[in-house]
Amino acid sequence: FIADKSQKADGCYDPLRNLVQDRSAFDKRGRKVRFTREKHLYASIDSLVQFIAKTTVDVATPRDDTDNCPRKFETYIGDSSGPETDPLYKRPNAAITFDDKKKLCFSDRPNHWHSLALIEARRSDEEQMDALGHLKTYVWNLHAYRLDRKFVWGFTVCNSIFRACLYSHDNVFVSDAMNVATAKGRMQLVSLLVNMAFCDSSQLGYDATIRYNPAVSEWEINVNDDERNATDIFWADQVQPFDETIFGNQTRIIRCLKPGPSARADADNDESNYMYVKDSWTNCNHVVGDGDRDEVYALRKITNVLGSDTELEGTFPKLLSGGGVWQQIAEDGCSLLETTDTLLAVLGDDVLKGITKRVHRRLVAAPFALPISRLRSVDELIFVVSDVMTAYMAIAQRCEILHRDISPNNIMFTRKPDGSVQGVLVDFDNSMPVEDSELESREPDMRGTFPFMSIGNLTNSPLPRTVLDDWESLIYVLCWLCTYGFSKECGFRSKRGTSRMLIKEWQVEESMWAADKKRNTMEIHNTFGLLIRDFISKNDFKPLVYL
Repeated sequence: FIADKSQKADGCYDPLRNLVQDRSAFDKRGRKVRFTREKHLYASIDSLVQFIAKTTVDVATPRDDTDNCPRKFETYIGDSSGPETDPLYKRPNAAITFDDKKKLCFSDRPNHWHSLALIEARRSDEEQMDALGHLKTYVWNLHAYRLDRKFVWGFTVCNSIFRACLYSHDNVFVSDAMNVATAKGRMQLVSLLVNMAFCDSSQLGYDATIRYNPAVSEWEINVNDDERNATDIFWADQVQPFDETIFGNQTRIIRCLKPGPSARADADNDESNYMYVKDSWTNCNHVVGDGDRDEVYALRKITNVLGSDTELEGTFPKLLSGGGVWQQIAEDGCSLLETTDTLLAVLGDDVLKGITKRVHRRLVAAPFALPISRLRSVDELIFVVSDVMTAYMAIAQRCEILHRDISPNNIMFTRKPDGSVQGVLVDFDNSMPVEDSELESREPDMRGTFPFMSIGNLTNSPLPRTVLDDWESLIYVLCWLCTYGFSKECGFRSKRGTSRMLIKEWQVEESMWAADKKRNTMEIHNTFGLLIRDFISKNDFKPLVYL
């Protein structure tokens, strides 16, 4: 209705057409105009969105149910930088924002918290890819700190060309160009924004199973337990995003507690009382119809077998609850297991065929562990590695589960009240039962973190995977930590100055090449000596070098 009126010279919505033409890529004589500064584009975007939002609210038919009233759009135009101490310091140049009452509105200090759709503008259409790249950085921050977002909307604006973008788990979907200097382009943009004003929040990327509670300034997270067929609620106050990219599993590790003030007081006195929520989108090929590959299944078995072993207490995650994430369907009240197919069904089968199918999984386990970058000495690291591999062997021998991803990110620790540390082996996403290793050898499948994969893993060897592959990975992990360091207190080495080191060749993501380089380094005494020569020479590192 708004777009149609804006096309008519005598219509009551001439302001929209005039507003766009005043800011468009062409002047009244049809000559192309280049904006000299991008901030002029942001002013245009602000005016345009404000007009559409206000008119949408003005012409909307009043409803008795206020939940069905349209969201009121506002835009935030600001500086994209800020103090690096601020976890949200990478703020978008512009965003469509909202408040907790479902109205999209201006915030005094807007950041990713309030962003419905992020906006990045450029002066010409040739800079479209650059705009998409900048949006990706802001999307990562939004995923990291806004726990209830499953995917993120964005807009690139290149002069008068608008494109809508949807950032999902493995892809960026970009719409056709909407040139608001034309009536057709205005129709398309207005239709999209009006639909956003009325649609269900799930279509905007929000997760109904995670809610922010302003009364306690914490998140409430629903965790479904497949075995008990029950839903548990946990409170979360701290996020540790593991992935440095918005693509892939989108794993988020969230420190949490069971609801209640006493739980918070106990945890503040002893951090070992904290647990964690792991929220991730796992490749469907490793879950559906193959439960033994599921991390929840593995942790449940480990907890049942080793949970009462006091000597191993705290060296592996104990599963408290876990399973798939189920979303309620508004039309009939039924629940549906959430996958990329259900999430992005509106895009059509042709589009979905080309993307990785993932299932939304969520689990809660204890203890909440810290990365090894928080360790204070090399001695502490050696104790942590010892604990981790002791737990690894117990899991392999007594639970008959292979971890298959020994890497620095999966070797973590907790610090006890007396200051001592204890290693924790985490992340069983790539684990599998020992009995399936022979089956795996018939259809080799590389699993793990690339620089630390065993040679057999890199070459897709037909031999079954065994504990020796994971012990080989540990050797590479120790070499890596000796070369690059692992914490600020013990010293880091910049990777810029390591381009000629042998270990650099382990990072070339061509598996056969990396395998050959590892063979040459580890099997020949002289080349292994060259690798050791690159180790950090500080006295503190001598015990690690010796190990």
